Amino acid sequence: MAHATLPAQFAGYLVIGAVCALINVLLFSMLFRLTPTWAAAAIAFVLSAAVNYWLCVSLLFKRAVRSATWVELTAYAALVAAVANIDAFSTITFIAAGVRPVVAKASATIVAFVFNFAGRRFLIFRALDEP
Repeated sequence: MAHATLPAQFAGYLVIGAVCALINVLLFSMLFRLTPTWAAAAIAFVLSAAVNYWLCVSLLFKRAVRSATWVELTAYAALVAAVANIDAFSTITFIAAGVRPVVAKASATIVAFVFNFAGRRFLIFRALDEP
């Protein structure tokens, strides 16, 4: 799908995102009882982001080289950190508004999805997908 149109890449990312969103919510629901909310949200997000990265480079976006460069990994880590903060803040805000924790996390995951796709498509993998 590396040479697919933007709508096709978005559809592919939607499938990958759905799988990773499920991983994110499941991990959060397990960790929520054991750790503070912010830690559960952040850990779940980072672990699901690692799966997301692997799926994106394996199936969706073209890469210049077989193995990741330190620049790509650094940029990806910065994006993950930024979106993890958005995700954790959204989760905590939804819970404070009275939403059940798992529903709050699922809602925050939807918010983070848009930032994730935009960051991956237009920042992380942008130069690699251009002709």
